[in-house]
Amino acid sequence: MSWFTRRRTLVAWGAAALAGVVVTLIVQLGSHHMRPTAVEIAVDLVVGLSFATTGLIAWARRPENNTGRLLLAVSFAWFLGLLGVANDAVVYTIGQASGALVLAAFVHLALAYPGGRLPTRRDRAIVGAGYALAVVANVLILVFEPHPDCSKCATNVFFVSDRPGAAQAVDTATNVAAAILVAVVVGMLVARYRAATPVARRVFRPIGLTGAAALAFLAASFAAGTIDQGVQDVLAAIALIVLTSVPFWFLAGLLRSRLARGGVAQLLLDVRETASLEEAQDGLRRALNDPGVMLAAWVDERHGYVDPNGKAFEVPSDDVERVATLVASESGDHLAVIVHDRALLDEQELLDAVAVAARLALHRNRLQAELRARLDELQRERDFMRDVVNAAPAFFCVVDLEGRVRRFNDTLANACGVVDDEATRGRYIWDVFVAPVDAAVFRECVLAEDGGEHQHLFRSAGGGVIDVAWVMTPIQDSEGLLRLVLTGGDVSERVRHADELRRSRSRLVDAADAERRRLERNLHDGAQQRLVSLSLALRLAESKLRADPEAASAILGGAGEELALALRELRELARGLHPAILTDRGLEPALATLVERSVVPVELEVDLDGRLPGPVEVAIFYVVSESLANVAKYADAQTVAVRVAASGDAVVVEVADDGVGGADERQGSGLRGLSDRVEALDGRLVVESPAGAGTRVLATMPLARVRQPVPSDAG
Repeated sequence: MSWFTRRRTLVAWGAAALAGVVVTLIVQLGSHHMRPTAVEIAVDLVVGLSFATTGLIAWARRPENNTGRLLLAVSFAWFLGLLGVANDAVVYTIGQASGALVLAAFVHLALAYPGGRLPTRRDRAIVGAGYALAVVANVLILVFEPHPDCSKCATNVFFVSDRPGAAQAVDTATNVAAAILVAVVVGMLVARYRAATPVARRVFRPIGLTGAAALAFLAASFAAGTIDQGVQDVLAAIALIVLTSVPFWFLAGLLRSRLARGGVAQLLLDVRETASLEEAQDGLRRALNDPGVMLAAWVDERHGYVDPNGKAFEVPSDDVERVATLVASESGDHLAVIVHDRALLDEQELLDAVAVAARLALHRNRLQAELRARLDELQRERDFMRDVVNAAPAFFCVVDLEGRVRRFNDTLANACGVVDDEATRGRYIWDVFVAPVDAAVFRECVLAEDGGEHQHLFRSAGGGVIDVAWVMTPIQDSEGLLRLVLTGGDVSERVRHADELRRSRSRLVDAADAERRRLERNLHDGAQQRLVSLSLALRLAESKLRADPEAASAILGGAGEELALALRELRELARGLHPAILTDRGLEPALATLVERSVVPVELEVDLDGRLPGPVEVAIFYVVSESLANVAKYADAQTVAVRVAASGDAVVVEVADDGVGGADERQGSGLRGLSDRVEALDGRLVVESPAGAGTRVLATMPLARVRQPVPSDAG
């Protein structure tokens, strides 16, 4: 309905109400038998006009709500009942027949308020029963009584037979039924009020609670009518007074709502430009007088709402007590949502005004909410990056251009045993972390802003020093100041391995030189001497071959024996360099040869599926050979156990004896050379030799990746 059409409708109903007033005055002033007093006329007009005026105001205020029309219905029912004093029989009959309709219309108004519609089937049934009782009761009385309550009135048009007893019975029965019906309605209104929220009670109070009081007195008057007419009249008068106050209570509620709408302007003043979403929410709670109001702002990046704490907010969709009112910009974009008590829907003007004020207030706060959400996200990212930096295995330390510490990560703090506090920050980095021996050189590198990689000694948490490789990188901090970031790591283990590698290479060279000297000595003292003797014998035999053939033959026989001995010594020497049986027949036969030559009984166990890589077999052979040689020389053992087995991607060699123990690989070149040989294949050699408990040599070598073997003369 357009505004113009609605205005015409309201004017028409207002004119009808004025016509009812005029007709009532004419009828009452022209009555020959029941002319009311001036006070009664004034009361009748006040009641009728108050309901009519209030109804027109409510209709204009909320045309979609039937409360205004129901107020008008009560007003017209009241005016119809006042026609019962008319001189004309038809008008008199209409007035008498509709006298109780005002009660039914008021019950309808009370049960439908504040929404204007009957919410349940039970409400509709009670209202229907009320209208039926109001019409049937009066019509039945008119059938059996020509002019009730008026001996001089005209005979009503419904009169059939004068039966005062039947009329009295109908009146009593209808009074009892009306009392019961009204009592039920009063109970429903009281229960509805008690179950309502504080906001709903405030909205319900002007008509619902006041109407319940009026109906309660009216029900009491119906009940007293069967006992004492005087008490009934008093209770009816009180009920009329309370009923008359209902429109004024409703107007007071409208005035309160209007004043609350005026408080919306104060809301704009309270919610300043820099106000937070929480402060805006507090302002809405004051304006709506609803402490449960919740305000959430729309954030485009999240495609949803966030509450004043910056958390995601879900708009309730199936809450019976609270509803959501969307706040949108003039272009229709989402700005916010207000979750409030459902009863505030019956104060739509106040709700609309608050929504407009919230739109104006939140329009400037929307960017602030989005900024806060972004700041929270940035803070989370910052916290995450801080945790990553603290958990990183590398060292991080931020210093200013003069070398003073600003902050550093937990890895550096734990490695150097330094606490990140105000006492540490501001000190020079070389005084905090660097060992005194390298502090001066480190300081020169930092102040020179040399971006290359350096390596210096840092203090360690255990009181010693660690080798640290580091670089210094210039960056700008959040304030735009240039800082230097030291990144590095503990390379002590790498340095130790490098030193060990250099020492092992030195040992390999020394072992190779020693082996060459041994070979030279063995050749000089053994096979070389025999070959020299053989050369001299051959020359002597040549000189005597013609002169003394028998002597030459004897010399040649001795030379043959010397030659055989020389060949045997050369074979032994060659076997020491590299066992031919290992290449020809494999690891197990080669180990069996070592076992046969051992002076200590050996128990051999080989558990292999096939041949191993050549470098691995050579290493195993020399581990067993050197270990058996050490057992024979130093262990004073009775038995030795040799076990070789493949385990996954590695092979394990174990040589254990029951000798005196006490072997130390650091004291002899043999075990140290074996360790070098095994480590050259990415393996590990462990010697366990507690005093008096025997010796156990355990070597583990991987099979997946085998490096190039060291020379066979290295150990």
